[in-house]
Amino acid sequence: MPRARRLQSTPGATWLARLTRMHAYRIELADMGVTPTQAGVLLYVHRYPGTYQKRVADSFGMAATSMGMTMRKLQGKGWVKRQRAPHDDKYVLVTVTRKGVSLVRKIARRLAMAPGWQHDRKLIGSPTERCSACA
Repeated sequence: MPRARRLQSTPGATWLARLTRMHAYRIELADMGVTPTQAGVLLYVHRYPGTYQKRVADSFGMAATSMGMTMRKLQGKGWVKRQRAPHDDKYVLVTVTRKGVSLVRKIARRLAMAPGWQHDRKLIGSPTERCSACA
């Protein structure tokens, strides 16, 4: 039980809880060609551009291999760009592409109309917020 209390207070637990709620929005996301997990990852990387792929995986409580598969799918669709960190080849930096930013805005606008989304919006920021790393 003490472990659960510690987990609930971490930023990663907040994002994991948000991802769990994202699955309730599956219908709202279906016509965009994006899964709730992919949408959550895109929103996170947009909010924290240039973050490490491992940090994203940790924040969502996902194994590194699962996050790697998710990132490959996102990269294949042209929504994210991955590159090795200049200081250490074992780290991968992730940013949202211009095409991805367009999708993030659509997702945020769509979900802003969904019931209960206001709490999550505080974590993500404004749907029209521009990602400076993607300009």
